[in-house]
Amino acid sequence: MGRSVVGGRKNSDRDGGAGILTKLLNDPKSFKEAQKKVRQAQGGGKKSKGPETFPNLDPPLKRGPNHMTPSGDKDLDRQRLREALHDKIDEVSDGRDPTTFWSGAQRRPCMSAVWDRESGRVYYNHNTKGKVLEDPDGLHPTLKDRYDEYKKGDGGTWKQYEPNQKDHGEPGTHSETRATNEALLDAETDYAKGERRDKPKLDDFMVDNANPSNKEFMPCCPQCTQMIDGVDGADAGWDKDEQGNKKHRTGKTGL
Repeated sequence: MGRSVVGGRKNSDRDGGAGILTKLLNDPKSFKEAQKKVRQAQGGGKKSKGPETFPNLDPPLKRGPNHMTPSGDKDLDRQRLREALHDKIDEVSDGRDPTTFWSGAQRRPCMSAVWDRESGRVYYNHNTKGKVLEDPDGLHPTLKDRYDEYKKGDGGTWKQYEPNQKDHGEPGTHSETRATNEALLDAETDYAKGERRDKPKLDDFMVDNANPSNKEFMPCCPQCTQMIDGVDGADAGWDKDEQGNKKHRTGKTGL
């Protein structure tokens, strides 16, 4: 004859449950593990490192785009780059996502966006804490040549546009030069791999700067405007003579 059924359950099922309970009561380790699972199922106990530890991103975080396709209209594209930089400022200022957050000291006084209009990549950067360039050899050769001219002092071709120009720090420490350098190095790698038609040149790139506190446009300082001269936007906010030579900063947006 088959096993009897009591209350819709087989005796063997009932006995099996009793056996499990007996095991838990007699084995402290198994009992603690069971308690832990119950607490976690009820929302108690230690939090796991799962999705519940992710930041609350409601409303969603604004993100600066890392890639944009040029439209063919430079004025329109400059506005797009400016909007991308503003979105990036929002992104790095929002502490809800610690993986993208920049402290106030890190993002101030200036942030920059540089757009490689061949690859479509967009680069963002900020000033360094110090005013001395720590690794000149890390510069792209084009920028390194200009840095070397700066280091020559009066014997070089570096121009002194403002009396306090040295107070800006060494060229290469500011956000626009750092972003341009990163973009140039990546472009050189693309070219070496056959993924770029021509060797990168400065007019392949477009730059925009902003004060991260209010998103107001900031022209390149006298050091940076020389370091990245040739990049579209490097002379924005600068007054020029009839020959096109820069004279002094005006602060105009260039749009």
